[in-house]
Amino acid sequence: MTQSRPRRFAITAPLAKAAALANSPQSKHLQAKIQSQVSPQVARLLPNIPEPVLLKLVQLIGPAKRFESADPLMQLIMAATSKQGGLVTEDIKASRRRFNQTTVLLQSMQRDVPDIASVKDLSFDNRQGDAIKLRHYLPNVAGSTGKDKPPSELPLIVFFHGGGFSLGDIESHDEFCYYLCHYTGFCVLSVDYRLAPEAPAPAASEDCIDAVLWAAKQHQTLAFKSGQIIVCGDSAGGNLATVVSQQLSLSGLTAADNLTDSSATSSAQGSTHASTPVPIMQWLIYPVTDNERGQSHYPSYQNYGSGTLLSLEDKALFKQFYLGNSSLDKLDPLVSPIHGKLDNLPPAFVVTAELDVLSDEGEAYAQKLKACGNKVELIKAPGMPHGFVNLTSLHPGARQITIDMIESMREFYFAVYDE
Repeated sequence: MTQSRPRRFAITAPLAKAAALANSPQSKHLQAKIQSQVSPQVARLLPNIPEPVLLKLVQLIGPAKRFESADPLMQLIMAATSKQGGLVTEDIKASRRRFNQTTVLLQSMQRDVPDIASVKDLSFDNRQGDAIKLRHYLPNVAGSTGKDKPPSELPLIVFFHGGGFSLGDIESHDEFCYYLCHYTGFCVLSVDYRLAPEAPAPAASEDCIDAVLWAAKQHQTLAFKSGQIIVCGDSAGGNLATVVSQQLSLSGLTAADNLTDSSATSSAQGSTHASTPVPIMQWLIYPVTDNERGQSHYPSYQNYGSGTLLSLEDKALFKQFYLGNSSLDKLDPLVSPIHGKLDNLPPAFVVTAELDVLSDEGEAYAQKLKACGNKVELIKAPGMPHGFVNLTSLHPGARQITIDMIESMREFYFAVYDE
């Protein structure tokens, strides 16, 4: 998977002014502007700024660290984000407002939304009787990338959003779900699970398990092939996807059983073994896999714990929100799947980002899955930080890597189940 370099155009008058400011006494004013929220119109200009000007802006912000493998635009994004004080603070409500404002800004910049047939909001009741919101994405059959098969002959992707178990919702990852639906040709069901600290662990994993159980019985309504569910998530959502895979594998069919008799997974009759649906595949995007071990175990904690898009401080606060009022120990597989039972799990496609505090624990989990006999493909996104799938409208390289990643995940599915 290679990162495409953004095109550079002739500098416009506004950008020329910015370049002049970068070398003037007014630079402090410019720095303040960069660190504040900008309009979509201004943000769209960023990929067109010549690289020397971008690097000058990075220097003005004064990041604690520089990551040369990132292109100048990504360096600017990381520097500006780091200067704002991280993703999350002790004030979770204010953090959510800021996160939501940022994702709204980013998604409003999207000019060419990937084409799909329809989007529909749904809901179901979880085991507590609470209504959990869902969003269903249906791909176009004509010209889709699903090997010209209709959605009813292809799997459903049940998607769990990232956000440290405390931020995000189906809106924050709506744009990515369009990409996921369009570039796979598969239906997507996004789950708006409960968030911490109001609903600490294992509330999120319970909602996600319940969503898969509900979806398995709705294959006709949701227009996918019976018994064919792929779980997918980014960051905290990647944790939830693999937790769901582990928990349903413990109580239901093995991955091999699913391959030979997928119709059994949608049956509401018979034994527990025959009626519990198990995902046929897990797609984990820079996942959280270990809430127990720290800096001494994973060098990426130290190497990328500051100056990128997810800091060690962010990770510690997310962990506090998720586990602080939980009855679960940090070693419990429901929160640290790397400590779970890892044999006979669904095939896994694991993606890490080069400039990510979580890169080592994601790779360690992939290697442990492989050592336990599971089919695993592991790729790393070069020059990308944590959260790059949410930057598709701002950063051309992130957009291309996101598309490449999705197409690779799709090909992994067809290589395992269709060849």
